[in-house]
Amino acid sequence: MLKVLIFEMNGIIVDKEYQHAQEGYQPLPGIIDLLRRLSQTDIRLAIASSASRDEIRDTIMSLHIQDYFEQVISVNEVSRSKPAPDLLKLTLKKMGIHAEEALVIENTDNGVEAAIAAHLPCIGFLNPRFGQHNLPHADYLLESFDGLNLSFFYQVYQRYHNLPLQIASTSRLTIRELKTKDLPKFYQLCESPAIRPHITGLLDFRKDELDRQKAYIQYVYRFYGYGLWGIFPKNANTLIGGCGFENQIMDGKEEIMLSYFLDKNYRRQGYALESCRAALHYASEELEIHRIVAVIRTDNTSSKKLAAHLGMKPEREVIFQEQPSILYAISL
Repeated sequence: MLKVLIFEMNGIIVDKEYQHAQEGYQPLPGIIDLLRRLSQTDIRLAIASSASRDEIRDTIMSLHIQDYFEQVISVNEVSRSKPAPDLLKLTLKKMGIHAEEALVIENTDNGVEAAIAAHLPCIGFLNPRFGQHNLPHADYLLESFDGLNLSFFYQVYQRYHNLPLQIASTSRLTIRELKTKDLPKFYQLCESPAIRPHITGLLDFRKDELDRQKAYIQYVYRFYGYGLWGIFPKNANTLIGGCGFENQIMDGKEEIMLSYFLDKNYRRQGYALESCRAALHYASEELEIHRIVAVIRTDNTSSKKLAAHLGMKPEREVIFQEQPSILYAISL
């Protein structure tokens, strides 16, 4: 589990070029607000910087952020600076945590290499004043700290460790990315007579489909940030359905389509509405998607009612999977 965020100071919290005695230390846009919000969570913060001890002290005192950091480690405390991992390893040691519990934010190639050598996931910040650093080996690249929240750091951490992202937790359900061990149950659900006609592209041979779904888990979630997720009862690990978003071409236009299905034993209990509503909220708040569609067969009365409860409006009649259907849409 992610417990600690470790920051470089120069080029992340402040720009050295802006450090003038008459003006004081100038923080990068958005970073102070981010540190303040992170300090109000359970995540612990630290600085492991190539700057000197005095420079770090003067900077954080001037910006009044010294209370945000549990540990402040300077280059004076190690025999080798970055790209050696000594600074980061000493920070982990002093905080009493393992590399599997930390994430690093760096802005130089040396800093990223130090994170790799310490076996730590690393977010690279592309500071325009350090333009010679392209940070090709960082696990994720940032151009701004504005609008970031803790869930962003959790996502980078979980991607690095190949852990499924939890999309939503409702009163009765958990919605998360599928894991490999979920796939046999997923295939069993998709094969059921009530669901099979509505699943596009399902392969007839079980092994081929499971291999395809493994590749889907590895690449689609990471590339798009969305896909078809699993639905699980709260505090249980039993897959009961799926919901999420898929890319679809409708009348020559790219659309993001809401999809869902449920095990027959869990229908007519409000689970579809609960899961789809949570998925739409995630699309709006986390993915910043502004339009979602649903394609519903003209004779599917229950799905039409669901779309109405979600606030989706019918736009036009379409032919989808060789069936007369109605395209519903919602603006988020």
